[in-house]
Amino acid sequence: MKITPKSTGAWSCLKRLSTNYLFLFHIFSSVFRLIGYLGYYIMKPKYIMLQYRQSASSASFFTGATSVGTMAFGTMTGGVFIKFFKPKPRTLASLILFVELFSAIGIFSSMFISCPTPQFSSLPKYKKGFFVLFKYNFFAFK
Repeated sequence: MKITPKSTGAWSCLKRLSTNYLFLFHIFSSVFRLIGYLGYYIMKPKYIMLQYRQSASSASFFTGATSVGTMAFGTMTGGVFIKFFKPKPRTLASLILFVELFSAIGIFSSMFISCPTPQFSSLPKYKKGFFVLFKYNFFAFK
């Protein structure tokens, strides 16, 4: 790639950004968060179908509407906050950390909300321990 006079400003800007540790850690955390949440968002409709006994369409509607709505609300609220309060970078980074921790605690706490385990006629009643299925034979381990 040939460097022209117009692109020299971009290279100096990238060099300057690569030495900003706060910016780099924010970029890395965003990438790791995205990778972590991808599995959560992909499996969330199936989880809601099984745990809360919802149809596929209602589970997809619930996950799509809540995800898009809360992301839009958070983006707009953050934009209004930055526009009117004009926080310093460290204050903004600490606010981002607080919001991320709050989000992680919310997702972790949702693991403990569930309905009773459904009982199927072909499966034995659940007792303490777990069951393993081998070629249609049930073995219970206690």
